[in-house]
Amino acid sequence: MIKNLLYKFSSPILNRVFKLHNIHQNQECYIIGDGVSLKWIDLHDLPKKKIFALNWAVYRNEFQDLNFDYA
Repeated sequence: MIKNLLYKFSSPILNRVFKLHNIHQNQECYIIGDGVSLKWIDLHDLPKKKIFALNWAVYRNEFQDLNFDYA
């Protein structure tokens, strides 16, 4: 019963995530999260590829200048 309730409430979000499945198959991308290691990396040096931003990465100053695809 609990499993069915969780599925019912989470299915709208999961459906949006499943639409991304294999959408950029065989393409290179960057997945940028948040963490201490990111403060030592200049994100402007990344080549032009698909960028997936996770967690708090969207609040970095450099992130506003990047052409990210998904956040």
